[in-house]
Amino acid sequence: MAHIWSTYRDECDESAPARRPAARTGAVAVGLLLTAGLVWQAGKVSLSTSASGSAVFDTGDGPIMPGAGAAQCIDVTYSGDVAAEVRLYTAGYSQTAGVDSASNLGALLTMTIEIGDDDCAGSASWTTLRTATIATLASQNTNFSNGLTNAAWQPDGQSTEVRAYRFTPTLADDNSAQGDGLSVSFVWAAESA
Repeated sequence: MAHIWSTYRDECDESAPARRPAARTGAVAVGLLLTAGLVWQAGKVSLSTSASGSAVFDTGDGPIMPGAGAAQCIDVTYSGDVAAEVRLYTAGYSQTAGVDSASNLGALLTMTIEIGDDDCAGSASWTTLRTATIATLASQNTNFSNGLTNAAWQPDGQSTEVRAYRFTPTLADDNSAQGDGLSVSFVWAAESA
């Protein structure tokens, strides 16, 4: 509370003695500002694969022949500390023409993609995510929002989790694929739930 002192005289009576200073009080607004420090730390979403950026199917394995090819398996590890959804999509799709000067391999090569309930060595149960031609995968599964997912594997971020992804190619028996080539990347991404 603040005090204001003043002296005044009654102007009507010059002979009146000066009065004692009057105390006037007034309220002064007093604000109290409290601040508290907040510390935020963002959660971590982390994925790694057993493929380490190398080609799973390679021309060094020999040319692919009509029919089912050998399945390849990749372990995907989630080691983030927040709940997340993991999806698989394609990127970098390109084709090269073969004998007939047309690029037909993407439309003739079907890929079955499955997810296991454990790593490649220990999976006892497999769920098919999709069976489609490479051309279809490369046109329909191109980013996180339309990527392949399995609701059974949504890491909770409490511990490291591993899932196996198995890829089985099947080439149609069609001569128009002779000498064709293609390249496509499979990308795993995780977003916090």
